[in-house]
Amino acid sequence: MSIDSTTRELIADCLSRIESGDYRAAFDLSSAFMGHLHEKDIDLNLAVVQALALLAKGHGCREADEFLTAEWPDMEPILRKRWARAGFSSPGECPTA
Repeated sequence: MSIDSTTRELIADCLSRIESGDYRAAFDLSSAFMGHLHEKDIDLNLAVVQALALLAKGHGCREADEFLTAEWPDMEPILRKRWARAGFSSPGECPTA
């Protein structure tokens, strides 16, 4: 079973809300993450990493801001490839584990 488009929209909405300062969206994202953890979805895991960095940035963490600006654009595709090799799935794929 894979994550449906409604959940993917919720994940995108949560990231947008977190970035705009609505930190309650982090709880919504954590609920989606907990409910779909068994599916080992790459995009959901990337969203959690990004959300944590956004939360830290929102609380004034300079390192998180630098990470999101300088490192995240290069790191995201690397993590995507690593998780794919580990058996995680992407949208439209059937989970392998």
